[in-house]
Amino acid sequence: MSAAVFRYGLFGVGRCGCVHGEILIAQGQRVVAIGDENPSALASAVHRLGVQSAATFADATSMARHGGIDAVVISSHTKDHARDAEPFVRAGIPVYLEKPLTSDLREGFSFIKAIGSEKNLLQIGLQRRFDESLCYAKQLLDEKLVGEIREIRSILRDQHPPPATYSSRGLF
Repeated sequence: MSAAVFRYGLFGVGRCGCVHGEILIAQGQRVVAIGDENPSALASAVHRLGVQSAATFADATSMARHGGIDAVVISSHTKDHARDAEPFVRAGIPVYLEKPLTSDLREGFSFIKAIGSEKNLLQIGLQRRFDESLCYAKQLLDEKLVGEIREIRSILRDQHPPPATYSSRGLF
């Protein structure tokens, strides 16, 4: 039995958006629409992903209205997440939104209120299970080379700013 093939859109195609696109393509999925407000990022992603036949868009609203996609992955800047996700949710297109939902809690509540009763259309991703540091920690735990975990502290929740060398690779 073969897996279903879906028509995906990608909106926000910097480094992270392209990684999502590469994963989808490697899994045999179709990327049929691609969008970004930055024209050079959009052109680069079309070339990098080899999706020259995909429809291209400079804004999420136009892409959502265009239709022809079964789901969309949004990896735009955090400050734009709610704005970019809302048109797809309103169009009934399931959204996988790269974390976090919004850049502040008040905006998050406003976004949830705005989409209202639209259920099962938004998934927020935090895919740390592939981070090298977490995989190594799991290996040490599995091999019983370290004791039980008492606390995991994410640098992003710390009261102090992250170090200058922070690169969003999962500091724990």
